[in-house]
Amino acid sequence: MKYFWIGLLVLFFGFVLFSGKSPPTLQKRADAYYQTCANLSQDSQEVCLITLIRKISKTESLDVVYELFSRFATSGDVECHSLAHAVGRIAQQQTNTDLSAAVLPGRAQLLTYCGWGFWHGYMSQMTEMANITSTQLRDFCQKQGKLYDAESDCFHGIGLGAIGDPPPRELWGDSQKLFAKSSALCDETAPDTHRETCYQGGFHQIIDYMAKDSFSFTRPDPENPFSLCFDQDARYQHACFIQMAPGVYERSGGKAFQLPAMHIKLRTLSYYPEIVTALVSGAVNATGTANHLSEMYEQCAQNTGLNTACIDGIVIGSLGKGDAKTVKDDLAGWCASLPPSESTYCTRKLSTF
Repeated sequence: MKYFWIGLLVLFFGFVLFSGKSPPTLQKRADAYYQTCANLSQDSQEVCLITLIRKISKTESLDVVYELFSRFATSGDVECHSLAHAVGRIAQQQTNTDLSAAVLPGRAQLLTYCGWGFWHGYMSQMTEMANITSTQLRDFCQKQGKLYDAESDCFHGIGLGAIGDPPPRELWGDSQKLFAKSSALCDETAPDTHRETCYQGGFHQIIDYMAKDSFSFTRPDPENPFSLCFDQDARYQHACFIQMAPGVYERSGGKAFQLPAMHIKLRTLSYYPEIVTALVSGAVNATGTANHLSEMYEQCAQNTGLNTACIDGIVIGSLGKGDAKTVKDDLAGWCASLPPSESTYCTRKLSTF
């Protein structure tokens, strides 16, 4: 019996000593990485974290990457869609086409973070795989995408991936030929119900290259930002307008609602309210904290007269930041602050997500 108690004491003190020298916990490792970028401006912080996550993914587990991503995405009013793309790409590289291996225990919620950007990155990377077929891509989205209520975002990622990052050298600067490459794959893979969002994925990537002056593409004219879309075949125009609109507010220096010539031309389109919604959603992503939502809404409503489209943009843009559940809880309070009819509409809109 004496030796039994001695043995227990040895185990106990051994455990204490070992615990004191054990490797940092998952949260502590992620926090140490997070502090590398924590004190930068919002835009610089996201770029820093994208670079950092790509670097540590070569030596750290996917769970550490997810923890770092989660820390940033849920830290407040931050635009983190590009970071979510990067995380999705890393997850696909490490798990191939086995999404179940990428969705670690307790991590399913992060697939919805930052405007469901994980799906866009994951499918972009999968689409760029050398031996992947259009049938495999379609089957994956119809099974796995539907399982996680993200089928539309899954096909959007295919449109993105078809453009390539980087795109083929011979197509640099040629938006028409590059989009034709993407739309052809969308036609092969996406059913009618999701083909539009796949087309949007193609424009998403091209417009991103334009905004960054990358691969011989030039930035859209801030006074006439939709010229690319008006030049498209009628079949693709809607997808282009919806993807171009979110960046217009930022590229115009916050004057997107004070460009009368632009709005006069846009009003000729039957889906002008949808463009307004997309424009506001991008404005919220670029500048809006919870304190700015009412100001953004008033600016939109006064200049367009499209109150419900403006509310839609506030809701959708806010959901592009962080954890969808937390954002919805915060938005419920904002909806309640609106006049009765707008408040009822806002609450109903929020319930659809």
